[in-house]
Amino acid sequence: MKKHMRWIVGTGLAVLLFCPIGALAADGSAGTAVPGFGLGPRVGFYQPKDADDGKFFGGLQARFRVLPFLGIEGSVDYHQANFANNLVEVRTYPVMVSGLLYFYPNPVVSPYLLAGVGWHFQDIEFRGPSPSTERSNQFGGQVGGGLDIPLGERVTLDADIRYIFLDFNDDVNTRAGTALSADSVAGTLGLTFYF
Repeated sequence: MKKHMRWIVGTGLAVLLFCPIGALAADGSAGTAVPGFGLGPRVGFYQPKDADDGKFFGGLQARFRVLPFLGIEGSVDYHQANFANNLVEVRTYPVMVSGLLYFYPNPVVSPYLLAGVGWHFQDIEFRGPSPSTERSNQFGGQVGGGLDIPLGERVTLDADIRYIFLDFNDDVNTRAGTALSADSVAGTLGLTFYF
């Protein structure tokens, strides 16, 4: 894992664990938020740093509000991207877990910061004179921020942007003939239905 990624993710997790910003509502009383556990779909746009272009993606998310100002998000997505002028196609299935720190849990719009980690399962297809396919698993981290917008007592719309830190294995860079970065920016839009 890159040194700067460790620092950023570590700092983000420390903030989430030790800084209960938003623990009190605007009137000083304990805040209330959408309770409990929720599931829902999400869509987004994914742009790896060295990819030929960005792609739309889809997935599922689960959120659990531990406290009014603190939540946990788990997600599974499907990303696809081409690198090195379509010489390498990477299909990624990231399984990610993030902590969510809500600044104002009661208002109509509730901003949050996020930090987390993920395991990225990759199918890598090499094209050209010696085509082949291989599988790889890569560990990565993420930081970002977003907004929760309640649509009812048990439904929220969320929108966020996150930076994902991810390395390719050495074989990808060797076959591509250059060092490729899988670091990416992803914007997501999700619906969560709470139980």
